[in-house]
Amino acid sequence: MYEPVEELQFLKKTLWSYDTEDNYGIFFNKVEELKEFLIPIQNYLPLEVKIYQEKV
Repeated sequence: MYEPVEELQFLKKTLWSYDTEDNYGIFFNKVEELKEFLIPIQNYLPLEVKIYQEKV
C-alpha cells in the first residue's frame, strides 16, 4: 500500500493472462515490465506490505 499521491492516482493498465496463452511466466514478466507497475516500486516506499499464502 502506498501513500495516495497524485502521480499514482491516475495509473491504470489492463493486461489479461489469456493474452499470453495462459503462460503465467510470460504474463508476470509483462506485468513487471509495465511502466505503471514500475513507477511506485522505483519512486516510493510502501506504507505497508501484506503477503498471503493459501494452501491450494
